[in-house]
Amino acid sequence: MSVALLNSLDVLTLTLTRERWGRAMLECTLADPLEDTLLKNDSTAVLDLAGEAQVFTGNVWRIGRVGGTTRVWALEAKALDTMLPAKSYANVQAGLVAVDILQACGLGGEVQFGGQLERYTRMASPAIQALNGICHATNATWRTRPDGYVLIRGDELALPKFDTALEWGDSLLEYDPVREKYTALLQSNLQAGMQLEVQPYGETREIIVERMQHEICNGKMRTHIWGRA
Repeated sequence: MSVALLNSLDVLTLTLTRERWGRAMLECTLADPLEDTLLKNDSTAVLDLAGEAQVFTGNVWRIGRVGGTTRVWALEAKALDTMLPAKSYANVQAGLVAVDILQACGLGGEVQFGGQLERYTRMASPAIQALNGICHATNATWRTRPDGYVLIRGDELALPKFDTALEWGDSLLEYDPVREKYTALLQSNLQAGMQLEVQPYGETREIIVERMQHEICNGKMRTHIWGRA
C-alpha cells in the first residue's frame, strides 16, 4: 500500500507546504495515468499520509500529464480566489465581517476574534485580499486547517505541543542554523503552529513551527521544518 493516497489514488512523489498562517499547497505525482472522471480542476482533493487521514483537504487547480504519470496541484481554500464586490459596514463586529467574506465564497470557518467597528469598507477584490484586509485592520490572523476549514483568531497562541521530540541521529537528520531549518524523517501528524522539541547536536530546544513541508521524492520521506524559539 502506498504511503500517500490522494482520493485513494497512489502517490509517487509529493510536496505539501503549510505555513503557520495562510493556506497550504500540495503538488504530487500519481502513479497511474488519471482518467478525467476521477480528478479534475476544482474537484476536491483529500490526502492521506503515512496512516494519518485527511492531512490535506483542498481543490485541484491544475493537472498535467507527463509520460504515463499525472501531476496534480491542489490548494486549500481555493474559493478564496473568488472575486468579491465592494461592501460597506457600520457598527459591526469584526468577526462578522470575516464570516461574511467566508460565506460569500462558500467556505466554512471558525472565527475566534471580535472587536466593534464603527465603519469598515471592504474593497472589491479577491476574497483572500478581503480576508487579509480585515485581519490586518484588527490584528487578527488566519490559516487553513487540514480539513479545509479556515481558522481566524485574534491571538498567536500555538497549537498543542507535538508529542514526539526530534532527536539528533534518530528522527532528526539535518539542521541548518542559518535558516533555522530542521530536516527529519516524515512526521505526518506535525502541524504548522505546533510547539516542537528538537535536539540538534544533542542540544534540547523548544520551537514553534512557522513553516513545514512534507516531501516524498526518490524513495525518501522527509519533513522540513522552519521554526523559532
